[in-house]
Amino acid sequence: QAVCGYGSQDALPFRAIKEGELYFQEDREVNLVELALATNIPKGCAETAVALQDLQTNSKIAALLPYFVYVVSGVKSVSHDLEQLNRLLHIARSLIQNPFLCLGSYVRSLVGSVMYCALEPLAASINPLNDHWTLRDYAAMLLSRVFW
Repeated sequence: QAVCGYGSQDALPFRAIKEGELYFQEDREVNLVELALATNIPKGCAETAVALQDLQTNSKIAALLPYFVYVVSGVKSVSHDLEQLNRLLHIARSLIQNPFLCLGSYVRSLVGSVMYCALEPLAASINPLNDHWTLRDYAAMLLSRVFW
């Protein structure tokens, strides 16, 4: 179930407070890593493309950047699942390519997550049927976009 935004049943108003945090009017606990990696999220190419395009072009997600970076930094917890790692790398790419975001202090965390996918021995690489080299190539390409 979508909480807010694309796919949500109804719009929930946000309330910004002085410290810079962002809250729903009716604040409830949400585990963002679990939500991002949930199996009930549509895995269709069209829905994924729309979500990634929105992350790449939306000028109003700057307040949510710490949460997205936190989700992307969860690569170690899903090193056994290439599909989820690939999804996290695509989220990182969309965040990096968004011209409205100032990554600043989040670059180190993003680079660490991408480097983990490129260099570390993934649990998924044990299975010879998994093509972990494609994921590693994509992570290396993403690192080149960060640095150049």
